[in-house]
Amino acid sequence: MDRGETVLVCGDEEERVAEAAAGLETTAPEFDVRTAGAETAAESVGAVDCAVSLQFDLPALVTALRATVPVVVFAEGDAEQVAEVLADETLTYVRPDGQAGYAVLAHRIESLADTDEPSTGAAFDRHSEVIGALDDGVYALDDAGEFVFANDALAELTGYSTEELLGEHTIIIKDRETVELAEAKLRELLSSSGPDEVETTFELPLRRADGTTIACEDHMTVLYGPDGEFRGTAGVIRDISERKRREELLSALQETSRSLMQAPSREDVAGIVAAATERVLGLEMAVVRLYDADERVLRPAAATDAVVESL
Repeated sequence: MDRGETVLVCGDEEERVAEAAAGLETTAPEFDVRTAGAETAAESVGAVDCAVSLQFDLPALVTALRATVPVVVFAEGDAEQVAEVLADETLTYVRPDGQAGYAVLAHRIESLADTDEPSTGAAFDRHSEVIGALDDGVYALDDAGEFVFANDALAELTGYSTEELLGEHTIIIKDRETVELAEAKLRELLSSSGPDEVETTFELPLRRADGTTIACEDHMTVLYGPDGEFRGTAGVIRDISERKRREELLSALQETSRSLMQAPSREDVAGIVAAATERVLGLEMAVVRLYDADERVLRPAAATDAVVESL
């Protein structure tokens, strides 16, 4: 989109309108971003090249403009609301998702309003400074599944440089099973059978350059060209290994609690605690002592395998 072309951000909540406009301006400083309330008269806005509605129930102003300019709905909603937008060929939908969401919104606006039809990678490169500052990995793939954009966070996460990723098929960071899963998800997005055909989120074992894997989450969005043709995908990959570790820890603690409640004796309790100390807390050397009321001393009742082997 050339400098001087305008984008109108419209909604009924003034604070949300200001926030969205600021996010879009930060991501795409070349945009001439204007704001308006839901009841603003169309003639007071002037000429615009694209309108962004922050609500599914289009403001009267956006309704008045949609006959002449493309409209993007940029709002959180349920599957039914999203489906209604997708069923309307005059509307486009982008889900808010922090700074990454603004990057996708900027690309979508460009694809709708830019007669030069920039490539997917070029569109993301325009905003590389902002996207590069994100902690999460951001990528864009062409219609063949090859990287056309990757930010520094994705390079750090994968262990490859951005130069090494560009031009490579996504299988460089995913095993065959994960690639097939992503392709299946994409086919669902491109079909009209589901209520939400623009984005999906799934977990994957990301394969690093050194051969190790990291538990990650991929939030993938379909990218379309100005004529509605499939151009590729973009997404945000987050490291969820710490979250998975916490989930596993919580599950192990719950299992230990159930075992303790069913333990028939003090000695069985000691054995369960010793095993949990090693399995849950990762402490290889641990001894559990029980109080001997007659002798008034603590006596060893159970120990981890490492302690037993060292004796």
